[in-house]
Amino acid sequence: MERNLSIHKGQIIYLEPRSVLYKSTYETQVIDITERHLRTSMPYQDGKLVLLGVGTLLKVIINPGTTFYSEVIDRCFSPQPGLTLATPWSLTNSGRRTRVIAVTSGKGGVGNYAK
Repeated sequence: MERNLSIHKGQIIYLEPRSVLYKSTYETQVIDITERHLRTSMPYQDGKLVLLGVGTLLKVIINPGTTFYSEVIDRCFSPQPGLTLATPWSLTNSGRRTRVIAVTSGKGGVGNYAK
């Protein structure tokens, strides 16, 4: 995907969450854009904040013919409520396998014990 998406500060974009909790398309405004992040205003619906959680997958609609998929990587409420989204070219490591290491105490607790 080309890195020139023609997004600029102040532009209105639309977010379509890929979630069972959020079923609408939400209007937001671009606050800032960098190589790896797209900062937007927090979306509202019926006068209430839409609290999209970190990790929520989104379809970002720049205009009817230009869309890309992203993810909420941060949200803040002060000084201005907003979301930080990943730019499409910063998601190249998605799908990489994550290694999980579990640590346990080794302490028992079930069964008979001597008196």
